[in-house]
Amino acid sequence: MKYNLGYLFDLLVVITNKDLKVRYKSSMLGYLWSVANPLLFAMIYYFIFKLVMRVQIPNYTVFLITGLFPWQWFASSATNSLFSFIANAQIIKKTVFPRSVIPLSNVMMEGLHFLCTIPVIVVFLFVYGMTPSLSWVWGIPLIAIGQVIFTFGVSIIFSTLNLFFRDLERFVSLGIMLMFYCTPILYASDMIPEKFSWIITYNPLASMILSWRDLFMNGTLNYEYISILYFTGIILTVVGLSIFNKLKISICRDLVMHPVINFSHVTKEYPLYHHIGSGIKDLIFHPKRAFQLLKGRKYLAIEDVSFTVGKGEAVALIGRNGAGKSTSLGLVAGVIKPTKGTVTTEGRVASMLELGGGFHPELTGRENIYLNATLLGLRRKEVQQRMERIIEFSELGEFIDEPIRVYSSGMLAKLGFSVISQVEPDILIIDEVLAVGDIAFQAKCIQTIRDFKKRGVTILFVSHNMSDVEKICDRVIWIENHRLREVGSAERIIELYKQAMA
Repeated sequence: MKYNLGYLFDLLVVITNKDLKVRYKSSMLGYLWSVANPLLFAMIYYFIFKLVMRVQIPNYTVFLITGLFPWQWFASSATNSLFSFIANAQIIKKTVFPRSVIPLSNVMMEGLHFLCTIPVIVVFLFVYGMTPSLSWVWGIPLIAIGQVIFTFGVSIIFSTLNLFFRDLERFVSLGIMLMFYCTPILYASDMIPEKFSWIITYNPLASMILSWRDLFMNGTLNYEYISILYFTGIILTVVGLSIFNKLKISICRDLVMHPVINFSHVTKEYPLYHHIGSGIKDLIFHPKRAFQLLKGRKYLAIEDVSFTVGKGEAVALIGRNGAGKSTSLGLVAGVIKPTKGTVTTEGRVASMLELGGGFHPELTGRENIYLNATLLGLRRKEVQQRMERIIEFSELGEFIDEPIRVYSSGMLAKLGFSVISQVEPDILIIDEVLAVGDIAFQAKCIQTIRDFKKRGVTILFVSHNMSDVEKICDRVIWIENHRLREVGSAERIIELYKQAMA
C-alpha cells in the first residue's frame, strides 16, 4: 500500500501528539520536564567536573549544555524506541498504517523536547557574554535533520530487534552509557591522548555533538562533522528499514497472534462440607440427612470462562465481590488448579494476590524480601543487588528490620509491591492489594505498573477502582455471577459496568 507525504506527515503529527499527552498525563510539571530533566543533569555534571574535578574549560556551563542537550535527544530516543512497538501494540493490532512511523514519532517527540531547551542555551550564552549567531537560522534545521535521520536509523533497528531479543535492553543501556563517556560531552575533544584519538574519529556521535557545539558556541558550521552525521545516519536508516521490512510480518504476528495467557472453558468448583459435631443426634435419629450433609455440596466459583491475553497487553478483571475475579487470577498464577478446562501461560509469572502472600510473619521485612524475591524467581545475588532499591521504594525506613507481624496492612502492601517492582516478569498479576496503601504510594505503584506495561510485560489486574483500570488497562473482562459477561475496550466495558451498578 502506498501513502502520500501529506498523509504520512499528518500521521506523524497525530502519533507524536498522542505520545506527548500519554507521557505527561497526570504529571505535575508536564512539558516543563523537557527542560528540567536535562538541566538537572547539567547541574550534576557541572558540580562534579567543574567544582570537584576542576576541569579547565572556558565557559564550561555553556560547553556542557551544548553537548548534553542534543545527547539527551539521542539517548532518550534510542532507549524509548526499544518498546515503541510494544507500547503501541493496540494500534498495530487493529489498523493498517506504515508502522515505521512509530519509532520516528518517538524521535520527533524527543526532538521537540530538545527545541524547548534552546532558549535555555540562549540565556546562558548571554550570561557568559556570548550572543547567538545568524547562522543558527539555517544551521539548527540542517543539523537537526541530520540527527533525526541518524537517530531514526538507530531507533528502528532497536525497536524491531527488541521484539525478538528481549535481552537487547541490557546491551543498549550499557552501550549508551559507554558511548556517553566516549563522546566529548563532559570534556573537550583535544583532551584525549593521541593514541585514543580514534575514539573521536570513528564515533559518529562525536560528530553530532561537535556540530551542535560549534554552531551554538562559535556560530560556525563544521561541514565535515555534519557530512559524517548525514552519511552514517543514511546508512543506519537504510539498514534499519531493511531489517524492519524483512521482519514486519513477524512483528504483526508477534503482537497480534501470540497470546501468553490462554483461559479455555475453565470451571472451578470448591466442595462445601457441613460441620455436624454439635448435632450428633442427627447421626442416630436422622442418619440419611446427616450423611447427605457430610457428603457436602459444591460451590461454583467460575463456570465455563474463556479468554486470552496477548503479549504486552494490560487487561483488567472487574465484577462484583464473589463473582470469580480472584479465583481467575489464582488459576492464571498457578496456585489453583481448574476443575474443568485448561489454563496455560508463557514466561515467568509474578503475582501479588493477597497481603502477606509469600511472607513469613516472624521474619523481618529485609529477610522477607529475600524470601519473596526468591519465590518470584530471582537469584540471591540478584536480590542483594536490588535490595537497596526495594527498601527505598517501600518507604518503610527503620521498620524494614522489624518482624512483619507488627506491620499494618498498608506496610505489607508497600513491602510486597516493592519486591514486585524489582522483578522482571513476563506476566504480572495483581489483585486488589493496592487499595490499602496511602494515596501517594498508590500513585507510585500505578506508575510502576505503567512502566511494566511500557516494557512489554503482560498485566492482569483486578480492581474496583475504575479510575485505576482506565489508567492502566487496554481491555476489560467483566465477570458476573461466575460467568463471563463482556469483554472489550476499557472505556466501553467500564461504562456498561457503571450503568449496571447504578
